[in-house]
Amino acid sequence: MRESLQTALGYLADSDKTVRHIILLADGSDSEHQERVRELVEKEIVPQNITLSTVAIGAGPDLRFLEEIAELGNGRYHFTDQAANLPVIFARGLADDNLDDEKIEEIRAIWAGLEPKDLLTFLRKYAISTTFHNPTRVKYWSSIDRLLIISNLLTLNNRESYLGYYHPESALKNEGIEIFRPLYNVFGHQTGQEASDDPSIFKEAYNNSIDRYWSFTRSESQEDNWRKEWETVVPSGEDGTYQVRDVAEWLWNRFVADGLTNFGTLERAYVYSFLGSGRDFGYFVDPTDATRTYTEDDINVDPVLQERLQDLAISTVHLESDDPNKRNAAQYRVGLAVSFIVATPYVFAQEGI
Repeated sequence: MRESLQTALGYLADSDKTVRHIILLADGSDSEHQERVRELVEKEIVPQNITLSTVAIGAGPDLRFLEEIAELGNGRYHFTDQAANLPVIFARGLADDNLDDEKIEEIRAIWAGLEPKDLLTFLRKYAISTTFHNPTRVKYWSSIDRLLIISNLLTLNNRESYLGYYHPESALKNEGIEIFRPLYNVFGHQTGQEASDDPSIFKEAYNNSIDRYWSFTRSESQEDNWRKEWETVVPSGEDGTYQVRDVAEWLWNRFVADGLTNFGTLERAYVYSFLGSGRDFGYFVDPTDATRTYTEDDINVDPVLQERLQDLAISTVHLESDDPNKRNAAQYRVGLAVSFIVATPYVFAQEGI
């Protein structure tokens, strides 16, 4: 075991990759030279910001030791009674927190059909299988997963990446995460399931969108000689214009990626309103009663609200305008829509479609 870890350390020590993680597979009775292994993990692996997880295959006297060095290595410990479960462990860790018996058997069948056994080939086959593209598949995002995804989707070009406008460091700290200084999970202090079950995480994510919406809506900087250009990625209509309904659906799929499954009447009302008017739906309907809360039932049974919603849907977001004021206003409205979308529960998990 020590020799295997030294070999892995040799590969990773000089790597410039941001995430460097070792996964050690061992049976429950394959743990010789335990003190030397602990010393290697504590004094050589961890100080180089390399994390270590262990997978124990089969029962034995050394299971606790494998769990201990995973803890020392700031990683995770897994146990399986047979090697056939290895692909299930990887599928659950990477892609599906909602595995049932049927999907587990399908995953095992993919693995069983591989000769020779190769993890990368398995992951490729799994990624194009109906087991992965399954409506019941759910992968919960940790804070790091979610915020890095949002940051990447907000960043439209290398210039914005260089300027660091959407760097998630402060948002991560607000959610209690110091990036790449994990307590026990390779990507941070929490798993996706833990993040989704923590109301304080949702509260902070919501507050980040509401109280710090400016981080989504900035449209230009004379100091940096920069302006936002959503028109370079949002598809226009055949006439070259940007209809609210089309922009709204594109944004939802960009940030939620559920095929519009959860883009219901209420979600459309608020996203349409931000894009079409630059205002919250309540303010758009009645500025004198702007704090009123609307439900989906309110909209579905009220023909006046339905008509207002339809008017918003066919209005235009002037991303194509030659007028800099109109164009900046359009960029701002897209930012408002994004800030609303990423405050919804739907960005906390990926669903299979």
